Amino acid sequence: MLSDAAKPRVSRETRRLLAAAGLALLALWILARLRFPDLPASPNPVSPVLTQIARPTTFADLADEVEEVRRRIAPLLSGVPWQGIAASGGARVFPAWPLGDGLAIAVLPPANAGSPRDGIVARDSATGLALVRTTGPAAATGPIWTPDRLELSRYVFAAAPAPSQPSVGPAYISSFEPQRSPAWSTSIWRVPAASGLIAGTFIFTAASEWLGIAAEEDGQPVIVPAAALLDRAMRMRSQQEVPPGDLGIHVQGLDPSLARATGATTGVIVAWVDPQGASATAVAVGDVIEQVNNEPVPALFAWQVHSSRLAPGMPAILHVRRRGEAREVTIDVPPPPAVHPDVLGLTLARVPRVGSRVTRVEPGTAADRAGLQAGDVVTLAGEEAAPTPAQVRRAFEALPDGGAVLLAITRAMDHRLVTLTR
Repeated sequence: MLSDAAKPRVSRETRRLLAAAGLALLALWILARLRFPDLPASPNPVSPVLTQIARPTTFADLADEVEEVRRRIAPLLSGVPWQGIAASGGARVFPAWPLGDGLAIAVLPPANAGSPRDGIVARDSATGLALVRTTGPAAATGPIWTPDRLELSRYVFAAAPAPSQPSVGPAYISSFEPQRSPAWSTSIWRVPAASGLIAGTFIFTAASEWLGIAAEEDGQPVIVPAAALLDRAMRMRSQQEVPPGDLGIHVQGLDPSLARATGATTGVIVAWVDPQGASATAVAVGDVIEQVNNEPVPALFAWQVHSSRLAPGMPAILHVRRRGEAREVTIDVPPPPAVHPDVLGLTLARVPRVGSRVTRVEPGTAADRAGLQAGDVVTLAGEEAAPTPAQVRRAFEALPDGGAVLLAITRAMDHRLVTLTR
């Protein structure tokens, strides 16, 4: 056994050095706790202290990470060119998800002049989901995101429509709120408008998993999950596309004043009935339609979905409320009206000293191809300022085959030019 004199002693300088090192680490730990109070405390302060004093992430680092995710996402998508007034006023290439056999799905805006109608195999007019033909090499098959912890906010990557090819960049979504939809087989996710996602944008995780597509439902921004999109696309792919029948009625949403006047609490109210249409003897202006084929119609979007999926030759059972009394009517759905590409296809109402307001656009007509919509006000037709409905029609009818006339229109607070081509 060693005597006290023989035991090795730690020199005074070593003890001082160890004490100084300990005090330095303690000071760093205390400073780190003051600087980063939200970080959890660690029993071992050395590792978090070193992490916190490391070089901070720079914009160049973030740009490199975004570019890496973009390179992984880009091969998973095809592109669909789309142009005209209904596509934000100019040409855009919309992203599309390949299904194989030269087909892909995309959410597209309303059809208009110059849009590739020949490339569309099927299209759901209520949601904009389209089954399109693609050209070029087949895109790779990517993973699908499994929904998890929707209550969490998260950063995602958005492949948005752009002039030459879809652009990919990060986006922040503060919340995903599940809600049922009449248009889809599963719940969709309502997202804040501040997310800035436009309809047709594909959403991916940072791991390049496909989350869904941004859309708009009943005026609210939503994300439709990939599973719901693929389910609907498979139905469109397996069924022969048949244009929906035309019941010959126009409806509008049921606001509080109309609800008080009609005694109804839900549904859409009939604003016009074609006197020569299939509903002329069954439905009247002022009726409130509450159900279509036992599907509830709580708002205008639900009516658009259910009415657009009525097959010609099949019965449509409407639950109607007239002057507080509920009744059920059955209407045989007629085929859609014949498409006349050389017909104007506009129903117009005079707006004194302003022009003519569009109240209806017939599908497949010149007005439809030009991208005109109900509510547009025509303020110039050729050389006619503030044209009457008759002057708009004469300007079109005077055109030779292949001729065009310029229209100036006002849509909400926006002023635009469109071309009517015969």
